[in-house]
Parts: sequence; C-alpha cells; structure tokens
Amino acid sequence: MLRKAQISLEYMILTGFILLVIIVPSAMFLFSFANKGVYGTVSTQKANDIGNGLIDNAKQIYYLGLYSKKTVSYDMPDNVKRFFILEMYQTSTSRKYYYIGIIIDDGKEQSKHFIPSDVPLMSDLASPYVNDDFDDSASHINECDPSFANICRFYNFIDPVTKPGKKRFKIETKYDSSGGNEIKVSIEPLVG
Repeated sequence: MLRKAQISLEYMILTGFILLVIIVPSAMFLFSFANKGVYGTVSTQKANDIGNGLIDNAKQIYYLGLYSKKTVSYDMPDNVKRFFILEMYQTSTSRKYYYIGIIIDDGKEQSKHFIPSDVPLMSDLASPYVNDDFDDSASHINECDPSFANICRFYNFIDPVTKPGKKRFKIETKYDSSGGNEIKVSIEPLVG
C-alpha cells in the first residue's frame, strides 16, 4: 500500500512539473502576443484617425473657400518615426497627388499609413516644426525614387509634433505662390 502511495505521489509531482513547464511559457507567450496586438491596433487606429481627420477637415475648409480656417486636435500615437504631407507630381500623366503619411516604428515592426487627399495640401515651411527634407521621407516612398521620374515634395512635421499626446493643427486655405499661385489647404502644427 505504501508503494502505491509513493508511486501516486511521484506521478502527481511529475504531472505538476510537466504542466508547469508547458503552461507558464504558453501563458507568457499569449500575454505578450495579445499585448502586442492591442498596442498595434491602438497605434494604427490613432494614425488612421489623424490622417483621415486631417483630410476630411482639409476638404471642408477647401470647399468653404479662400481664407477659411479651423483648428483641430488629434491624439498622436507612440513611436511616430515620420509624419508628413506629400505632394507628388507624376510626370507621365502631368497630375499631382497629395497624401498624408504617418510611419510608426516601434523598433520591431514598422507600419506605414498613407491617406490620399482629393484637395491640394501644403504646410508652412517657415514654421520651426516643418521642414522639406527630401531624403529622410523619400526613402519610405518607392514612387519618389528618381527612376520613376516623379517629382516629390515633402512637408515633414518634426519634433515635438511627432511625440505622443494631444496635438493641435491649424487648417486654412491660402495661395501657394511657390507652385503657380494655386489655392491649397495649409496644415500647420500649433505647439505650445
């Protein structure tokens, strides 16, 4: 009888040890996987909210006419590597395309969000929070490679605009004297 009890006890200890070896790593993996999925989903949703919101407001202001303006705010996601307005002139068709681009890079994974605009966009390069550095942003857009013969112009929003938290933007229609006196929607970050 004592022998059977010892075998039963050893069997229970061995079963418990095997379950512990299987369950603990599995639980840690599932928790890590679920946490990564939620983080990615939140960042993606925030990036889409910013892009789509800016485009929708730009359309509204554009159709209201020259010198219309509005201030909006959005919650910037974590790990924004690039945030810009792209004006791409396609030489083969002589058409201009406008996009808002947000690139999120958490060190492990990179996600790119490009939201097309039906209205012409720009920003104020005199702002200390906007630059037109081509090389940094063009590396993320294949169509801006010189082999495509497209002309790309970037309005890059820089630190502190790309940091997480609430960010405000002034959206207004104005003349773009650098591009043939065309009316465009200017999106300018308001910091402070």
